[in-house]
Amino acid sequence: MKQKAVDASVTYILEKFPLYTGQFPIRFFGEYANNPAAPTKNQSYQGGIQFGKSGKKGTWDLTYRYIVLGADSMYEELVDSDFGAYYGTGPAGSGVGAGYGPGTNLRGHVVKMAYSPYDSFTFGITYYLASVIDELPSGSKSEVGRIQVDAIWKF
Repeated sequence: MKQKAVDASVTYILEKFPLYTGQFPIRFFGEYANNPAAPTKNQSYQGGIQFGKSGKKGTWDLTYRYIVLGADSMYEELVDSDFGAYYGTGPAGSGVGAGYGPGTNLRGHVVKMAYSPYDSFTFGITYYLASVIDELPSGSKSEVGRIQVDAIWKF
């Protein structure tokens, strides 16, 4: 498979911003991938905006991204396992039952907030809201909302 991928970002920096230490970056970003070996459902993309950048004492960030992962756009084992949806039944012949499943054939939103009270410590919270693009014939709702809390200590 010859995967084609492109990503880009643009950052604008404000000299100061309320409740933020130092210069304040605003970053717009996007990514696109295409699998020409698949005839359909072969595209994935994401785009978003990030305000601030955590990692140094007194800094924070707020990020929003919208993600679409076509079913045949890439190997489903390579995508973020935190981004997934609910499957009422597994795909026919897959041996996989109902339940949460990450991978491809998904679309949704990710909102992340992080704050660094110290240079070596960052606290973050991320909310994922994802749903299946092509529903399986289970008749159940596929949308899943998840909250993930992180504490990162660098040493």
